[in-house]
Amino acid sequence: MQQWGADRVEELAALVAAAAPEEDLSADELLTACYEQPGVVLGPPTGEAAVAVGLRRERGGALVATVRLVVVHPQRRGTGAGPALMEAAERWAHERGADRIELGGPGTFALWPGVDPHSALASLGAARGFVAGSEVRSYGVPVGFRSGSPEGVVVRRAVHDGDV
Repeated sequence: MQQWGADRVEELAALVAAAAPEEDLSADELLTACYEQPGVVLGPPTGEAAVAVGLRRERGGALVATVRLVVVHPQRRGTGAGPALMEAAERWAHERGADRIELGGPGTFALWPGVDPHSALASLGAARGFVAGSEVRSYGVPVGFRSGSPEGVVVRRAVHDGDV
């Protein structure tokens, strides 16, 4: 595993689009969630998988690592890439003195505020010894969901600063 710099955000966006097209995450959204917050993106140099891990300090002083994103190209699923990503994330967090590591969670600009207990990520976490913490309700609405606009109102998605 190696660190992926922000110069690879377009590659990360393409990987997310291949693995989870329903999420419709832009490179700018991934840049904000994975690179502009304290943390790291790790993955193999080949680009078929990646994990984003963040760090935050809780009010009580505990240093908490949060797995923000785990993504594996569909053609690489079932090859051990997911466990390897989680191992790299856990090692990175441990090396920085994290008191614990969470999947999803309340970190600043989390891509997903919780983990669906029936998801592949929850299964991956359980296989690595993660246990359910506080319950967060997840209603399964993809980030890419767009409801209709009220009559007479135009809603645009701001992807770049110039769009605002």
